[in-house]
Amino acid sequence: METLKTINFVIAVIFFVCYTYQFLYIPVPWLRKARPHSPAKDNRYAVLICARNEQRVIGDLIASLRGQTYSQGLLSIFVLADNCTDDTAMVARVAGANVYERFNQVQVGKGYALQELLEHLEQDYPQGFDGYFVFDADNILAPDYVEAMNRTFSDGHDIVTSYRNSKNYGDNWISAGYALWFLRESRYLNHARFLLGTSCAVSGTGFLFSRRVLEETGPWPFHLLTEDIQFSVDQVTRGGRSPSAPTRCCMTSSPPPSASPGTSGCGGPRGICRCSGATAPSCCGARPGGASPATTWRRPLCRPSSCRPRPSSAT
Repeated sequence: METLKTINFVIAVIFFVCYTYQFLYIPVPWLRKARPHSPAKDNRYAVLICARNEQRVIGDLIASLRGQTYSQGLLSIFVLADNCTDDTAMVARVAGANVYERFNQVQVGKGYALQELLEHLEQDYPQGFDGYFVFDADNILAPDYVEAMNRTFSDGHDIVTSYRNSKNYGDNWISAGYALWFLRESRYLNHARFLLGTSCAVSGTGFLFSRRVLEETGPWPFHLLTEDIQFSVDQVTRGGRSPSAPTRCCMTSSPPPSASPGTSGCGGPRGICRCSGATAPSCCGARPGGASPATTWRRPLCRPSSCRPRPSSAT
């Protein structure tokens, strides 16, 4: 028993030491202010939504996108209904989205779904878009979300992430914990890093990347459980500071429902372990194919087997 206590103590000390630097971020938002934005540009955006059996919530997300203060003529919504057994595709079409359907039981996961959706757009919209938003189907956006993200994107950043919060903070201790984590991550990690000019991190949903990033990486080759972390690490090891985090951009996201505490959060740790193994070589200076991690960015980040139908949209 004493040996076990000693092991636990050592592990606790290691984790404390590893996370101590984050205490230094706490006063940064109080002491430093963000620089004024450059004049915003009229960028054309594609909104990417991969959904699996989300008929109950996807209509709300599309409605919040249609209610944005940003010009609707510059915003195109694309949904990939991924292995759905419900009416997700129909609900998205009725709501006004361009919908693709995918049925693949071998390559399963959000990463593969995003890759196929981007391959569809590459074929059907060869002119491309200036930027690409990524959302989960259960998100809801503040009315000025896209407008605020566009201001930061127009400053010349290739990747922009945002603040997100929980729709159901008071449901249970899990949803409350997620909400507090989102607040901490946005205010005292990403925003502080943004102000200091260092790298932030994409976190799951509610982020934007440029056409140049897509041309550099290809159609989303990130397939791990934590494909967001894999994407962030890939961009940092390519020589950029990725990504920047705007303030006053609120994107609400529903955390997992109340579930067994022993099983509800297993996906994240497993994905992080796999991501660590997959990205360690590039972090240490070796990239697949012999590419150098010091690849320069043309726009520096100063602060941060299914059929292929054409998309159908509501008339």
